[in-house]
Amino acid sequence: MQLERGNPLIYKTILDISSDQNLSTPVMIDRLLEICRGSFGADAVGYGGIDDVDHSLYRLHSINQSSQLSFEAGITLPVKDVLCNKAIESGELTYYEDCSTSDVSEHPFVNLFAIHTYLGAPILSQGKLPRTLFFLFTQQQASAFSDAELDLIKTIAAVIETALARDESLVWKRRRLNSLQAMQRLANIGFWEVDVQSGKVYWSDQTRFIHEVPDDFEPNLETAIDFYKEGEDRQQIVDAVERGFEKGESWSLEVRLITYTGKEKWVAALGEAEFKDGECVRLFGAFQDIDAQVANRNLLAVKKQEAENLLQARSQLIAKISHELRTPINGISGMLQTIHSGLDKDILETKIAIAMQSSETLVRLINDVLDYSKIDSGELLISPAPLSLARVFNDLQALYLPLCEKQGIQLEFETHYCQQDWVEADEVRVKQIFTNILNNALRFTFGGHIKFTITTIQTGALLELVARVADSGKGMTREQTARIFKPFQQFDNQANAGTGLGLSIVKELCQAMHGDISVHSHPGAGSEFTVSLKFPYSEQANITARRVASPSVVAQLQGMKVLVVEDNEINRIVMEAMLSELSLTADYAVNGLEAIKTLKQNRDYNVVFMDCEMDVMDGFQATRKIRRELGYDHKSLTIIAMTANTTNENRQACFNVGMNAFLTKPVSVENIRDTLLLVSERKFH
Repeated sequence: MQLERGNPLIYKTILDISSDQNLSTPVMIDRLLEICRGSFGADAVGYGGIDDVDHSLYRLHSINQSSQLSFEAGITLPVKDVLCNKAIESGELTYYEDCSTSDVSEHPFVNLFAIHTYLGAPILSQGKLPRTLFFLFTQQQASAFSDAELDLIKTIAAVIETALARDESLVWKRRRLNSLQAMQRLANIGFWEVDVQSGKVYWSDQTRFIHEVPDDFEPNLETAIDFYKEGEDRQQIVDAVERGFEKGESWSLEVRLITYTGKEKWVAALGEAEFKDGECVRLFGAFQDIDAQVANRNLLAVKKQEAENLLQARSQLIAKISHELRTPINGISGMLQTIHSGLDKDILETKIAIAMQSSETLVRLINDVLDYSKIDSGELLISPAPLSLARVFNDLQALYLPLCEKQGIQLEFETHYCQQDWVEADEVRVKQIFTNILNNALRFTFGGHIKFTITTIQTGALLELVARVADSGKGMTREQTARIFKPFQQFDNQANAGTGLGLSIVKELCQAMHGDISVHSHPGAGSEFTVSLKFPYSEQANITARRVASPSVVAQLQGMKVLVVEDNEINRIVMEAMLSELSLTADYAVNGLEAIKTLKQNRDYNVVFMDCEMDVMDGFQATRKIRRELGYDHKSLTIIAMTANTTNENRQACFNVGMNAFLTKPVSVENIRDTLLLVSERKFH
């Protein structure tokens, strides 16, 4: 349709074109350009704008032109070379009635295409680069454009602007929807909605995908709920929906569903209700496939349980090793203590003292395993007390001289003590450090020598101990020295190998005493360990001998009737000897069942020493029966646990079944005396 310039039907035509919903925006713009060119008699009417990529270029988007012109849609020209630049820069309609007499008379575009009249109207959309609607005339017009015509052209530009903005908004919304759908796919999250009034259920594409339903499947509330696994899972959803519908409660559940294809999977179901005028009108929420997450979580739980089982097994192994090794040591230590009181000669006293120290050292070495467990859990404790370092190293010299002589090793002690050698230190832990190092030197030195150099240095409020143990043994490689202080490191055959824990514990002990340990070694050239420790000074302690059984103690324990329940013959002999030191005798049972029979026949016993681990019936079962079936309460009978298992769990287990006290093997006469004194004073209940 071609309308002459000034024809009022132009307005209706433009309105009809712009309001036609069947026309796409590009087609609508082309129609408008065609109407404008025909109505205004222009040689060309087009629209273009700043290029989205290169802002220095102007891109022609669409044009309607006469055969004399040959512009192609899509071409780009430098912005500075197009007449539209004026409208773009000013943001206002630009009109040159006669270009030859205007400020664009020398413009290359005007001269190249013999442009007589130019009109450009800006198309400005928020957030977009400027565009223009332009008119080109090569011939002079019969009359200039009136204000009404210029307003019409501005209106046409505004119509185009509105159409473009609408399209861009739709594109943005489509992109947003696509992004949302992509996020749903990536996170495996879908959405759902229930119109309560109509009963219609809407599922997003991802929700349908999770349910694995066909394209033509139409869900409803009943069928949607039926997807959840029958039983507890489905009931949780039914209850949640009912509470949401009735009370407006939201829900967030992890449940299982059975998909359309029969596959079981875990999902996270979230929902809430919308109310209007007090009535629920809509239910809506999200839906996520969490099958992989739940599987991973369950796998982690299994792995965690396996790790805990391994730790428990290790603890049980440690306890077993401790028990098996403490039993014979209990025999050695106990017998030596009983022999001690009957010997008068000085030389025998010295030998017995060395043997006792050796026994104590062996017990401490056994404790390596338990110490490592404490280190691993952060429970290793240092218990400082007044201590003479000179006495500690004299004891070590007395202990290791005969051991070295037996192996044909020359042991040299070199000491450089300052005047004050009394410090606050944990004697057991200090000796533990150096017995570990000396034992290693003995193990790997065959003949040759070991030199132990001890130096103490006053450093302000602290006394620093620097000790070096150098041997002429087999030495170590650089790789071995790098790992020597790590747990479970063994560099020799089984015959000579220890637990592999000793030096790792030594490292921890040194650091706990504000010090450290290092090693220097070469294969075939021996090793040298250097230990540095720092201690606060202490006043000299008043150490006096204490009698195990004074007349007052014997008198206090007189008349006490004792039953010992122990399956190991050596331990029974040890207990007999120790009790005799206190002028006490005892009866004996070899297992829990014998103990119960004895206590049934004779109810005169005051005390039972109960081993925990025995065949036939262990101490836990026996104690439980004594308390529950025989009717012995805590006042009438005191039951004392004797065990090599020193764990807190085992100690608590003893108390839980009704035992009153807990003695750790190897036991000493002092331990037994002190416990029986508490019994006589009725301190247990």
